[in-house]
Amino acid sequence: IEEHFDTIADWGFNAVRICLDIIGKSDDTASMHNATRRMIEKADNAGLRVMLLIKAPFEPYWESYTKGLLRHLKDMPALWAYDFMNEPLYFDPEPNRSKNDAVRIATQWRDMVRTYAPHQLFTIATAEPIEVFEWDPSILPVDFIQMHTYHPLRVASEMWWYANYCDKPWMVGETGLPADGDSVPYEWQNAFLTETFLYAKALGAIGY
Repeated sequence: IEEHFDTIADWGFNAVRICLDIIGKSDDTASMHNATRRMIEKADNAGLRVMLLIKAPFEPYWESYTKGLLRHLKDMPALWAYDFMNEPLYFDPEPNRSKNDAVRIATQWRDMVRTYAPHQLFTIATAEPIEVFEWDPSILPVDFIQMHTYHPLRVASEMWWYANYCDKPWMVGETGLPADGDSVPYEWQNAFLTETFLYAKALGAIGY
């Protein structure tokens, strides 16, 4: 992990989004919290700031786990934000959630962060603008929008939509040319990322 963090920092990045949303349940949540803390300390030592994607706390177990994690990491400046759910469009366990219900849940999650980790930020990762029909980023009570975009013909218009219609700070949390193994040359990825990075900056993105 230290080698990976050092490499990322050497490439010129100043932050990482670490995905813990695939972890399983354990009777020893204290050890899980301590391991996460040590990982963030290693990122901090490399000069990186961390956004932590966690398991969406829909179930009582994960709600308790999340509260404990927030309390355990609340004093770490290197941990700048929590991402409470990755792409609800695809991963929400309720396939037909109403906007009102999405806002209610997001408000509960935001209040959880405000209570247990008041110096860290709260976000939800949105997959694409059609998220507006359920987890509408323009009305979700998040501190900033973290958008994901992979469609090379839509990426510019998607970023423009978030920048102009959501009235919140926003960043690009995931992007790239869809690739299966090495089917897309590195030069294509590099050109795509350079162009979209410059466009995100021009639109006022807070991160990429």
